[in-house]
Parts: sequence; structure tokens; C-alpha cells
Amino acid sequence: MEIIHCMNCMAKMKEGQEICPVCGARMGSLIQPEYALSLNEILKGRYLVGRVLGEGGFGITYLGFDLMLNIKVAIKEYFPMGAVNRKGLDSGRVSWNTSVVNREAGCKSFIKEAQKMARIDQIPEIVRVRDVFLTNDTAYIVMDFVEGETLKAKLRREGPMDAGECIRLLLPVMEGMS
Repeated sequence: MEIIHCMNCMAKMKEGQEICPVCGARMGSLIQPEYALSLNEILKGRYLVGRVLGEGGFGITYLGFDLMLNIKVAIKEYFPMGAVNRKGLDSGRVSWNTSVVNREAGCKSFIKEAQKMARIDQIPEIVRVRDVFLTNDTAYIVMDFVEGETLKAKLRREGPMDAGECIRLLLPVMEGMS
């Protein structure tokens, strides 16, 4: 029997299961943004791509699964909004709207970010970099996946925090960054 993964939480599911027993997501119900990697895509023959976790001006972060180590990971893709797109392409490849020099400089900078993070991976407040690679005409960083709620989601759910709560929440992060 083939083992498949829920694209919402990466729990293992049996072939034919329609509902994830862990998160309750219905198979096939998730829709990625049109510019994101496809669900179930496999990068580097190893990393299964799941739902988009977040995105910003320079990248998209996906929930992933390392098929070799059998663990959840976060996959960050260098995807500078406005400079690249995927429309009309058959694969996960990106099409660049900028010069080769700009693309190469951006990818180098992205990889340097991974190298800096890897050098300080002994700090508990910093996620560990597991891999970095180039494919699809862009760059990727694979990191430990940390379960939890984003600050943005917490603020939406609970509203503004008072100063004391901010300090309690952010002090470990600031100490780790120092």
C-alpha cells in the first residue's frame, strides 16, 4: 500500500483516505497560489512540497517533507515578487523578468543567508539549515520546521499585546540574535 502525505500538515495517510486523520483536511481541497510550486512536487529528488506557509517580497516558504530523513521541514524558495513568475510553465521553473546579473546576485545573497544561519545553528532560537540548493532557475533553503503560531496570527486572534507580553515573547528572540 502506498503511503501519501497530507499537503496541509504532512501527516502520513493511506492510499484512498479522503480526510487527514491529524488535521482534518480533505485530500485535493488545498489550492496553492498560481505562482507557487505545485503541491506534491518533489525537489532535488528528496523534498516533498506542501502548502504555502508564508510569503514576502523575496520568497515563499512551504511546508515540506524530507523523504530521506522522514521529517517535516520548511522549504524557503527565492522568489522575488515582480522579478519572477511561473505562468505558463510546465514545471516548477521560474521565468525571470530581470537581467542574469540581477538573478545571480539575488541567488548568491539568498544562499549567503543560508550560510549565515548554518554557522549559528547551535543557537536554540535560530532554526537549523538542513540543505541549500539551486534548481528551477532559483535557490532553495531547507530548514527545520517548527510547529507553532506566527506572531501575525497571534495578533489577529488576540489583538494588540501590552508591553510586558511583548517583552516576554521577544526577549528570547532578541537574546538569541545578540
